Amino acid sequence: MQPSATPKGDQVDRTKEPIATCHWSLLAHALAISGHRGYAKTLGLAWGCQFRGPGVLFGAMTWNEVFADISGAVVTIETFADSTCARARELDLTSAGCAFVAEVDQYHLPRYAGARQHVVHAILILERTDTLVRFIDAQLDHSVVTVTAEIFDTMRSTPCAGRVEPMKLYSLVRAPNSTPSPDAILIAVRRHLQQNHAQSITALESYIQWARHDDGQIDVCRPAGERYQATVLFRHLAACGVTQVSQIANRLESLTDDWYLAHMLGTHQSNLSGRRRERVVRLLERLLEAERETVALVLR
Repeated sequence: MQPSATPKGDQVDRTKEPIATCHWSLLAHALAISGHRGYAKTLGLAWGCQFRGPGVLFGAMTWNEVFADISGAVVTIETFADSTCARARELDLTSAGCAFVAEVDQYHLPRYAGARQHVVHAILILERTDTLVRFIDAQLDHSVVTVTAEIFDTMRSTPCAGRVEPMKLYSLVRAPNSTPSPDAILIAVRRHLQQNHAQSITALESYIQWARHDDGQIDVCRPAGERYQATVLFRHLAACGVTQVSQIANRLESLTDDWYLAHMLGTHQSNLSGRRRERVVRLLERLLEAERETVALVLR
């Protein structure tokens, strides 16, 4: 695999996308490089909540299951206990010819145009060997960048803001073998929501209880990102002529805005306690009801 740029038609303007969404864009790049274009708008196939402990509310992270069901593609989402395990997996992926998306510390990226801060960032790895790493950083441009394996190991392991899972990566281990119709996509999304929505609501209720009685930072950008990507999907389905999905797209867009507002307020130091925190908790409670209403609309 020796691509010099992302194939035309699958490039996404990353400057216009919110946080916690870049892995979908980069995986669409990986699919395009392997000859499967047009997935930038169709990967937001599932959304939900997981609460694993204080502070961070995770999304469902099950969109890849729906993707596998409808297309035959296999995307794995993995974390590793240490850099040695991560490195072994990365080398195996390259040996198998699989591109993957890795979370790194933005600070160590070469030619970075923005402020140099220690913040988590995602890049698409095209090749990872014992001596070098070739990748695309879509937030800069779509050219291929090469760094030493030593620099990459530093990027992967340095503590940085926003990294809550160790050595996370998304890998495209099998490309699609079929192209689902827009109607088939909607059926699969509905089926998955029906099976998983109840446990998602339970997780969100538990998170609200934690937020009400604790004073830790409220971090909900990952659920927000899933709703953003779901909005992109439903806008796409509407553009393809699928009936009665425009209203769903509008509802998801509003839901996305409210989730990002909750994240912005929850991560601000002035909102960690007292009446301001109560305001964020009330917003989360409204989001709980909005989640129920939105899913009911999708399943109607």
